Amino acid sequence: VNYEAEGGITALLNIGASVMNINVLKDGVSIFTRDITVGGNRYIEALQRDAGLSYDDAEKVKRGESVEGGDSEQLKGIVSTVTEDIVGEVQRSFDFFRSTTGSEAVTRVLICGGCARIPDFPRVLSERLEMPVDVINPFKNIKVDPKHFDAGFISESAPLAAIAVGLAMRR
Repeated sequence: VNYEAEGGITALLNIGASVMNINVLKDGVSIFTRDITVGGNRYIEALQRDAGLSYDDAEKVKRGESVEGGDSEQLKGIVSTVTEDIVGEVQRSFDFFRSTTGSEAVTRVLICGGCARIPDFPRVLSERLEMPVDVINPFKNIKVDPKHFDAGFISESAPLAAIAVGLAMRR
C-alpha cells in the first residue's frame, strides 16, 4: 500500500482528458463518488479556440512548454482560466459531498491523471481548497530496476499510471 489511510477524509481525483473521477474515502472506505465530464481536453480546446493554436502547439502549452509565435501572457491567461474552471468543479463537488452526506469536510486530496502534470495545477488546487494536495506516485513503494526503466520516465509517467498499477496489484 502506497498511501496509508490517515485520519479524516481523503479525496482521490483522477483527472484525465475528458473525465474527472472523484472518490472520497473515510478511513480507507469509499463514501462518495462522482464522475464529471471535465478534463485536460478543456485546455486544448481553449488554446485552439482563443489563441488559434494547432493541436500539437496547444498540447505543448498545456505541458508548460513555449511555442513559436505565441503570446506567452495570453497563453498563460488561457491556461490559468481553464485551471480555475476545473478547480471550481472540484470545489462544487466537495460542497455537494458535504451537503448531501452531512460528513465532515475533505482534509486531503491525492490527484492523478494528465492534469496532475499540468504546471501549477496541484498548487492552485491546494490554494483554492485550502488543504494539502499531493500528486499520486504509484511507484512509491515499488522497486524499479534502473537497467530496464529510466528513472525520469518513471517519475514523469507516475500520475498517469496510478489506476493501471492499482489494478495490477489487486488480489
